[in-house]
Amino acid sequence: IRIVDEINNEILTGQLYKALKAAKKLIQYEQELLANAK
Repeated sequence: IRIVDEINNEILTGQLYKALKAAKKLIQYEQELLANAK
């Protein structure tokens, strides 16, 4: 998943705040998937 790659790259480059923001996007994406599955 593109978002996971983004999080990984941000962590590897030491940009942890950006990694957290990307993780928030991933959580929102997963919540949408779960909402659509119901």
